[in-house]
Amino acid sequence: MEFYSALRRYRWPFPLLLAGLAFLVFLLYIPALYDDFVGIDDGLLVTGNAAVQQLSISSLFHVFTSYDPELYIPLTFVSYQIEHAIFGLSPFIFHFTNVLLHVVSTLLVCICALSLSRGRKSVALVCAVLFAVHPLQVQIVSWVSARKDLLSGCFFLASLAVYLHQGRERFNRLWIGSLALFFLGLLAKVTVAPLPAILFLADWREGKHWRENVLSVVPFFLLSAVFLLIAVIGKRAHIGILTLAQQGFLFGKSLAFALWKLLLPIRLSVFYHQATPMTLASWEFLLPAAIFVVFVAFIVLAWSRDWRTPVFALSFFLLTFLPTVGAFTKDHWIFFFSDRYAYLPSIGVFFLIAIVWGDLLEYGGAAARRVSFLALTALIATYGTLTLLQERTWQSSEALFRNAIAVTPSSSLAYAELGMELLRQERNDEAEAALRKAIVLDPLNAAPLTRLGERYKNQGRLPEAEQLLRTAVKLTEDIPIYSMLDFAPYYHLGEILIAKGQTEKGLGEFRRAVERGPGFAETHYNLALKSEQFGLLEKAKIEYERAIALYDIPTAEQLSAYYRYAGILESQGFTLQAAEQLRHIVAIRPLYKDAEARLQRLERLLGASNGSGRRQ
Repeated sequence: MEFYSALRRYRWPFPLLLAGLAFLVFLLYIPALYDDFVGIDDGLLVTGNAAVQQLSISSLFHVFTSYDPELYIPLTFVSYQIEHAIFGLSPFIFHFTNVLLHVVSTLLVCICALSLSRGRKSVALVCAVLFAVHPLQVQIVSWVSARKDLLSGCFFLASLAVYLHQGRERFNRLWIGSLALFFLGLLAKVTVAPLPAILFLADWREGKHWRENVLSVVPFFLLSAVFLLIAVIGKRAHIGILTLAQQGFLFGKSLAFALWKLLLPIRLSVFYHQATPMTLASWEFLLPAAIFVVFVAFIVLAWSRDWRTPVFALSFFLLTFLPTVGAFTKDHWIFFFSDRYAYLPSIGVFFLIAIVWGDLLEYGGAAARRVSFLALTALIATYGTLTLLQERTWQSSEALFRNAIAVTPSSSLAYAELGMELLRQERNDEAEAALRKAIVLDPLNAAPLTRLGERYKNQGRLPEAEQLLRTAVKLTEDIPIYSMLDFAPYYHLGEILIAKGQTEKGLGEFRRAVERGPGFAETHYNLALKSEQFGLLEKAKIEYERAIALYDIPTAEQLSAYYRYAGILESQGFTLQAAEQLRHIVAIRPLYKDAEARLQRLERLLGASNGSGRRQ
């Protein structure tokens, strides 16, 4: 008996299939457990994020009432907080959680596909295996900062699985559970917002009446609307950067690129930078537009012919891909795609492939069954091999950026990121070469100009550094500010001017940073430090007060601001107020250097003053 026939005829217990599937996925991603944090967003979201590195009422309040700086992902931050509270900043643990989430998502894909295929285990297993081993999934699993996509996707699939299992009865416990899981998914990341439309299509595919369908999914749509509004507020700085036409061009190109990479997942990169003009006059956008039209036309045709499975599968892909429209701009760059965009949409494509394969296996002749089984086996083996190779590019920041350069040699961003990573490793000559290459490729990229200017400053090459930093400042003036890294050219230029004896002009650069980012506590703190350094105590007091007011959670800088503010108050004779600032420090961090001893000294002075009848 042929091997594939034996597999088809043997009644494998479904729990055993799930256990084997989980083991396969975990085994495939063992190399990812030993990856490091990388230099893209991991510092912003995890290793340099004070909100993640403490688990307290104030830190929880902060993550549920703020953005990251543009996405609302509080549940993702809570997952980081729990890991850090138990294990510290261990890359292994953070990667282990990501792998575990992918394992759970794969099992949920299998469960959902089983329901959608009306109990066909072979179809469910094939869909899940293709989802699990595809190389496009490497980015979302191996990148700690992609936790938001993984976690939200996991809740999306859990909500869908529970909804599909509730049967004909509506508004029961399973329905409530599905709604609650969807809510958690939205708290992880809003990109799961299309789920209500997926649920409606799933009910339609089963032949349920549309009125009953609408009533079932209205609460889901209302939740989506609320979180989409929150998302738009967080993205407001990006609104207007691209026109509606440009967003449409990029969406068409992104969708066509995703379909292509799902079929041929080679030459994958962390950066897919859009560097050319966006116009239908170019084949770069005209061909994807044609593909999009054909894609939608086929869905409409299938709907008219009542081909419900193709309509559901392809609509699943299209609907879950829609949220990428808001993700094309990031930190002054335009990207037309990211591998993680295809994580959930790929399920629709894989489900359709699994259905076709299952039909061939079930109803085809012996030759068709043999060919389809061998083709699927070869496809899974190929995808698995490519996944293992792709995992190697995420071992470190350097490997990641060098791979991006190999895929796109003209990427200024990849060279800039590589240069900054090499600077962190103190491989300065190599770093300088990479930064120079980045500037040649894109003279309007402020990041390499800033880093190269900083290097020249540290080498004492002040005229060259000043020229680069002035250019970086000018470029930064014309773009929105998203993170503290964007203020670096102001600070370095200010320090150069101060070193040249132009103190007022140097302080002016620190003031310009405050003007550009009045909502950043750090800009006020840095200006306060410089003002205090030059004896401008009243200005320093004002800026320390503003910084303290803006810090949402206790950080080293906040405690330093309290301490230095207390020092100024004490020097001016405001002993009582100085003691109050020190009490804030001791309450937050009792072992803060010198704060306790200084507070005790001030309290003795205050006690002596009160004992002698003198008022403070």
